[in-house]
Amino acid sequence: ANDELRGFLVRMIWLGRLKELLPEATEIALSAENSKYTRIAAFRAVAKLGDAKVAQDLRTHFLQESEKLDREWLAELISETEPSQDSFEWFMTSLGKAEAKAKHSVDRLPRAVDDYVRNADIELIPQILRGISELLKQEPFIERSFCHVSQKNAWLLSAGAAGAERLIEVRNAFVFDKVTLELLFNLRIGKEFHRDIRDEAPKFSVLLQCWPELNRAAFWHDIAISRQRFMTRAGDRLTYYGQAGVFGPFWSFEGDDFDYICGQIVLQT
Repeated sequence: ANDELRGFLVRMIWLGRLKELLPEATEIALSAENSKYTRIAAFRAVAKLGDAKVAQDLRTHFLQESEKLDREWLAELISETEPSQDSFEWFMTSLGKAEAKAKHSVDRLPRAVDDYVRNADIELIPQILRGISELLKQEPFIERSFCHVSQKNAWLLSAGAAGAERLIEVRNAFVFDKVTLELLFNLRIGKEFHRDIRDEAPKFSVLLQCWPELNRAAFWHDIAISRQRFMTRAGDRLTYYGQAGVFGPFWSFEGDDFDYICGQIVLQT
C-alpha cells in the first residue's frame, strides 16, 4: 500500500526485465491511483515486457479512464507507441483529450508527439496533418482577427511543422492541399501571438525557395485568406501583397519570377 515502495519495486521489474511479474506491473499501469512516476515506471515495464496486445489494451484503458488525460502519462505512452495505421486513431483521439498545459511547467508531450510524426511512414503524414488541423480549429482562438489557432492546442503546430517538412522534402503532393498550406500560414503567424511556438521561418523559407510551385501556391493561399479576413472588417480590403506577409512570410520572389508575376496580373484579375 506504500506508493514509494511500489514505485521502487515496479522499477525493479522494468530495469531487471522480470517478465514473470508482468501481470503485477500491468495492474499498476492500469491504475490512475498511483503517483505520476510510479505509473510511468509501470508503463515502461509493460512496454518492455508485454506484447503488442498488452500495450494496446493499456492504451485503450488509459484513453477511456478520464475526460482529460494527464500530459506526462500520455507523453510516456506515445513515446512507447509505434506510429502506424493501427495506432493512429488512438493517437489523435488522445491528443484531443489531453489536458491543457500548465504554465511554467516542464512538458514532455510536444517532443513525444513530434517524434511520433517524424517516425511515421510518409503515407500516414497527410492523415496526421488533417487530424492536427481539426484540433487547431477548436475555439477559443489565440487572436480572433489574425491568429485563428486554438489556444489549447496551439502547441501542436510544432508537430504539424514536422509533418509538413517531411512532405516537402519528398515532394509529396499533399503539400498543395489546403490543410498543409493553412498549417504553414498559421505557423508563421502563431509565433507572433504564442511564446511557445518556435520561429520556423529560416527552415521553411529555404524549403519553399527550393520548390517554386509550392512557393507560389503558399503565396496565393495567404493572399486568399488575408483578403477574406480583411473583408470582415468594415471598409477594409487587401490592396498590397505585403499585407498578406505582415508577420514574416515563408514565400519570397526574385527576378526570375518576373514573367510569372506579369502573367498572374492578368489571370488573377
